[in-house]
Amino acid sequence: MVMEPLSKRLRLLVFLIFSALFVFILPIVILYASGYRFKSGLGIVRTGGIYITVPYDDAVVKIDGTEIGISGFLKRNFYLGDLTPSSYEVSVRKEGYYTWVHTLVVEQQIVSDARALLIPEEITLLRISSGLPASTSTRAVSTETWRTYLKAFESPMATTTTPSGAYDLAGNEAVFVEKGNVYVRWIDESASPSSNFCSRPSLCVRQMTIEDGRQTSTSAAYFAGGVVFRTTEGGVFIRESSVLPGSVLAPIYARRGADFRILDDGLVIKEGNNLYQVTGL
Repeated sequence: MVMEPLSKRLRLLVFLIFSALFVFILPIVILYASGYRFKSGLGIVRTGGIYITVPYDDAVVKIDGTEIGISGFLKRNFYLGDLTPSSYEVSVRKEGYYTWVHTLVVEQQIVSDARALLIPEEITLLRISSGLPASTSTRAVSTETWRTYLKAFESPMATTTTPSGAYDLAGNEAVFVEKGNVYVRWIDESASPSSNFCSRPSLCVRQMTIEDGRQTSTSAAYFAGGVVFRTTEGGVFIRESSVLPGSVLAPIYARRGADFRILDDGLVIKEGNNLYQVTGL
């Protein structure tokens, strides 16, 4: 059976129909690719997104009260796109830990990102002893290690020295103590600060305050994703390195006179002649 070719008039009609569809759809595709979305009550708006890193298992992640997932070994990052520029409350909850809650600002065509820091509500301490452990709450070390640990507390905490003073470095961040207060500074002048220095994507600082209250801070260091610092009056604490309001702050060993050192990649507390290993952070 021989098919009849389309008439010239029909071919022209088909061409015009597809041309009209192309002209109609192309702007929509371009707008979509540029981040524009139609939002009920708002019309066409340019959207952004939120990206959360959760380096813990079994933590529930919510945005504005709506659960978007539970973290696990293969699920550490959560992304929610097509968000109207606005403020969104992001929370990460895990049983036995302080809840991480921050308000993130979403701006046009920008993904606002953050890294959750979960701190146990109860810090576990193992008393360090020289010799055999007396109980399950004791960590035994050699006499040589015991003496090394004690000696580490005899001098001010070692830090990386730079022309601007004494710092503990972590990537492009540096934590330091100045006039009894603790600060974190972005030290790479050639690069923009990371998101923890930004209250919103378009508003960032190069230095943030970790502690500037009535107590006198004497030392600080990075540990377990946060900043550990010691005050003469209050003891040892840990705080999230972030400019966002409500940054996590928790006591590790809240006793006057207590001090800390980072030894053998662990956090060691000293009170009097007693040494304790912090676990669970």
